[in-house]
Amino acid sequence: MIRHGTTYPVLLGQANDHPPIYAIRMFGQRIYTVSSPDLASIVMRKQRHLDTETQFIITVFQNMLGADKSAMKLLLSSTKPAAKKARTPFREEMRSIEHRLLASGEPMQAFYETMVTDVSQRIGPSGFDNSNTAVPLLKLLEEVLIAAAGTALYGKENPLVANPSLGRDYWLYDSQMSLFLLDFLPRYTVSEAFKARERLVTAFSDYHVHGGQEDMSDIVRGRSEVARRYGCSDDYLGRSEVELLNGLLSNMVPTVFWMLVHILLDAGLAERVSSEVESFVQELDADTLRIAPGEIRTGCPVLVATYQEALRLYSSSARAYQVMEDFMLTDDCLLRKNSIITIPAETIHRNPKNWGPDALEFNVDRWFKPDRTLNSSAWVPFGGGSSICPGRFFVFDMILSTVIVVLHSYDLRTPGTEQPPGRKTRVMSGIRIPADDIDVIAKRKKHGNVRKWVFERKSSKET
Repeated sequence: MIRHGTTYPVLLGQANDHPPIYAIRMFGQRIYTVSSPDLASIVMRKQRHLDTETQFIITVFQNMLGADKSAMKLLLSSTKPAAKKARTPFREEMRSIEHRLLASGEPMQAFYETMVTDVSQRIGPSGFDNSNTAVPLLKLLEEVLIAAAGTALYGKENPLVANPSLGRDYWLYDSQMSLFLLDFLPRYTVSEAFKARERLVTAFSDYHVHGGQEDMSDIVRGRSEVARRYGCSDDYLGRSEVELLNGLLSNMVPTVFWMLVHILLDAGLAERVSSEVESFVQELDADTLRIAPGEIRTGCPVLVATYQEALRLYSSSARAYQVMEDFMLTDDCLLRKNSIITIPAETIHRNPKNWGPDALEFNVDRWFKPDRTLNSSAWVPFGGGSSICPGRFFVFDMILSTVIVVLHSYDLRTPGTEQPPGRKTRVMSGIRIPADDIDVIAKRKKHGNVRKWVFERKSSKET
């Protein structure tokens, strides 16, 4: 598992003709892995037999973030008798505000406008304006998007802008995320990444000690108000901001990377996407361009399919639940008490029984086949059931708008690169990052010097 990450269950499935569910033993624990979307849907309908919270809380807050005992007690203890699988009042209220404030549309409009505008202003000076000079694409996206996220989340005077080395700390920490999630003694095995995480925690704790900023985003303000009301420490607030950053950046940065790479390396796809983007972006005047994020699905279907295909091939997310009692998942499938049932996105997304013989290939046209009868649970990059990602609509808007701004502003070339790079191993953590960066050369288009982008919201409620 450490070597292959969430690809390990995929390899087991491939070696055994992709059974719908199979079990392995690891460290004395029986672990069931689901690769059938139909069975995954049944699991979601039988959550009364499962503890859907404890495994998630331990993995994220204890292992990934290093929350202390007082915070873990607040996150795991329940006032309801015999309710180990129930959310605590704190978790319930925090989850509620996250779903409300991360919804696509008005709740995140100011954040969205600030971040995409910041991206459009930063990406040129950060490297794309150096015409004929190759720049590493992933590194550039990491630098630009974490700075833009910092401004949009925490205001103009925020730790990530005041101390740019914190951005590098974040990406160092993120690069070793698997060892944190597995709790593989990260203090010792990845000590530099551990120190980087603690520097981030200290910086964001200090941010909250001093009251944050007037122009902080509603999601940061709302989460901190709930945490303060429940008596959470400044240290916890600092760690919760690292979680918020991870939720945004671990999906956004690699997805933008993979979308751009596949577009740039496929001339036919590049032509189709470019045609959509040029038609979709409206010129209001000589200095102003307009994007309507709520219209992207209808205006840029090939670009949307590129997004969906990138998430299908590169998502490494996984849901994991503890079985609370023996129960029959189906008429011929008994799940045992205290075992773990996992639903890795990769076992479903890379299964030819779900996606056809070309399941391992990047093919946007699979989304346009007239006879396609895709079970909605066969595409699960954001989880499902009660654990579905609350920010999935907002992430769609951010990623697609960023790609549109980049492609509309620049002509991009990938000298010396003919195939997408390989993928790094990840464990239950967002989108796979590339094993190697690729160099791109950017040249501004004739309309690329626009001074203002306008983003008009017409909300789309599709996943």
